[in-house]
Amino acid sequence: MGTKKKITSVNGTLKTPAGTFKSVVTVKSEDGYVNYFAPNVGFIKGTYNGKTTSELIKVTKK
Repeated sequence: MGTKKKITSVNGTLKTPAGTFKSVVTVKSEDGYVNYFAPNVGFIKGTYNGKTTSELIKVTKK
C-alpha cells in the first residue's frame, strides 16, 4: 500500500511563475511531500520537506 495522503486545504491561493491561482487544493503526504492543484489547471506545484521540487511555469490555451 502507498503513503497516506490528506487534503489539508481546498481554498488556498498560490503564486507560481505561471500566475496566481485561487481555490487551490493542498494535499500533504506522510513522507514530507506536498502537492498543490488548481481548478481547471491541475497540478501546479510540488514540494518535499519545504523545498520546491516542481512548479508550473506557463499555461497556454488551445
